[in-house]
Amino acid sequence: MNSLDLILIGTAIVFLVLWIRARRRARLAETRLARCQARADVLLIAAEELRGQLHDPAPAIATARTEARRRHLVGVS
Repeated sequence: MNSLDLILIGTAIVFLVLWIRARRRARLAETRLARCQARADVLLIAAEELRGQLHDPAPAIATARTEARRRHLVGVS
C-alpha cells in the first residue's frame, strides 16, 4: 500500500461518515416536520370547530379533518 491508497481510503471513510450523519439529520428533520404538521392539523381542527360555533360546524370540521388526514398520509413516509 502506498500513500495514494491510504489517502483514497481515508477520503472514502470521511465521505461515508459525513453521508451517514447527513442521512441521520435528514431523518430527524423529517420526523420534526411530521410532528409540526400534526400539531398544525390539530390547531386547524380546533380553529375550525371554534369558527363553526358561529354557524353550522359540520362542513368546516369535516373539511379540516379530511385535510388533516390527507396531510398526515402524504407527509409521513
